[in-house]
Amino acid sequence: NRLHHSLVDQVRFETNNTKRAIKIYCQSEFLETRVEEVAGKSKVVLKSTTELTTKELGGYIDEVITWAEDDLGIQLNLPDEWRELVN
Repeated sequence: NRLHHSLVDQVRFETNNTKRAIKIYCQSEFLETRVEEVAGKSKVVLKSTTELTTKELGGYIDEVITWAEDDLGIQLNLPDEWRELVN
């Protein structure tokens, strides 16, 4: 999860968005969502990264990296062994 926070910080810095905005964007784009009824209203609930298995977290981080580098053009500072951290 430390790698995830590092990625969010790097993207936040490059895009001038808040950390919360980047986290919510990534969760809504790359994680499963569900709709729950709250006080009679349907609300979208985002899955938290703390609910992910190690394998799911690895896939999520891989998607965030791809998005940041390919779609946003950000050169991320990744540890050499980052693939080992998510497998």
